Amino acid sequence: MTILTSVQAYREEFLEVPNSWDDIAQITPVMTDNGIATGALTTPITTPNGGHFQISFANSGDITTARASKTGSSAWGIRACLNTTTGVSDLFREQPGKSSRTVSCT
Repeated sequence: MTILTSVQAYREEFLEVPNSWDDIAQITPVMTDNGIATGALTTPITTPNGGHFQISFANSGDITTARASKTGSSAWGIRACLNTTTGVSDLFREQPGKSSRTVSCT
């Protein structure tokens, strides 16, 4: 959710949805296991806490969807979305072996 908050802050500051980790870094740099995240938001990053999680984003109009998943296993993950126009957000924890629901930010 911290990164999604930075997405919203970027939109408020620049009046557009960020398309890259470099855009988000203008608000809050996001660290990876290799330093500050750069490149397209659709390029997954690995967290700096030993590379335990991979974070990926997708933009569809004003809705940004994020997913953090445990690397190298089928362990739990997180799905979240943010509607940068209305401020509506949703977040849930995925559990292995259970059907996951779809986040909804419309």
